[in-house]
Amino acid sequence: MNDKIDLTQLMTDFQSELQETKDIKEALENILVQNVDDIKDFVDTEKIISELVKSTQPLSTIKNLSDSCKIDDILENTLNQFEHIFEDETINVFKELIKYDKTIIVNDVQVFIKIYSILQILNLHKISIEKLDELENENSENRGIAKTKLKVNEAIQPRINTFKNANKYNKIPVNELSHRLYEEFDKEPREINAMLETLDTSTIKNIEKSLLDTLDNQQVFLNSSESIEDIHIFKSAQIYCFTPYKKENNKEFTKEKLAKYSNQILNDFFEYEYNSNLNRNHISKPIQHKTYFNQIAILEFQTPKNIKKHPIFY
Repeated sequence: MNDKIDLTQLMTDFQSELQETKDIKEALENILVQNVDDIKDFVDTEKIISELVKSTQPLSTIKNLSDSCKIDDILENTLNQFEHIFEDETINVFKELIKYDKTIIVNDVQVFIKIYSILQILNLHKISIEKLDELENENSENRGIAKTKLKVNEAIQPRINTFKNANKYNKIPVNELSHRLYEEFDKEPREINAMLETLDTSTIKNIEKSLLDTLDNQQVFLNSSESIEDIHIFKSAQIYCFTPYKKENNKEFTKEKLAKYSNQILNDFFEYEYNSNLNRNHISKPIQHKTYFNQIAILEFQTPKNIKKHPIFY
């Protein structure tokens, strides 16, 4: 799978469209139309574009903070979107972070966009940890790659052999697709994992329902591109927590302060089950995509020994 997306060029094109149209919705639609021509015969591009544009509608409600803003009310709206009672110290941290935020309308109320986005992704990570824990109680078939004790190629080889043999005696589309899927996963696990986790099968055109069901069913086993633990998901949450504020570094808002604020939010939200010990050095570390799991992108700190290319973008 070499058809990766040039994210830098895509963002440059979007900014050009935005400057010309002065409208987020129109600019996004134009960019999407320009970039889906190659796949329009295979997927319902109109549905994809419609859903993506719909998901960006709240962006049109973004506003800068003004003296007339009722800060406490907006913060309360923001925190009320989540079933969690925040400590006073964490609320004080949010009040500091408000200085670097804007507002947006979510669920018909005004919220702080960065704080809301962070808490939303942290909540998805918490849910994913719960999902990973549930896999421990499943049989080996349903634990999938995420909880395998084997190397990835060792874990999927029996399935490759099974579908290969099935094709010998019963060469039907479902067996052929499954065999090809596992063969491709063996060669490019990150790319196939990304495809399965981000693909909306309802948008695929001219394909039998049995084949769509096959993709959904095999995703149960191919639920990650590598074995992961709950601590990997928590470390990903750490990265998401401070990333929106990395560019705010100044004399008043230092990396040390950002790390301290992030630790407070994380320890509170995850109810001190993990010890977040971020420091200023973590804020400066390069980050990268680790895998998709439970339909979220798990991030990790990049080191000289673990460098990975993104499965979708370059």
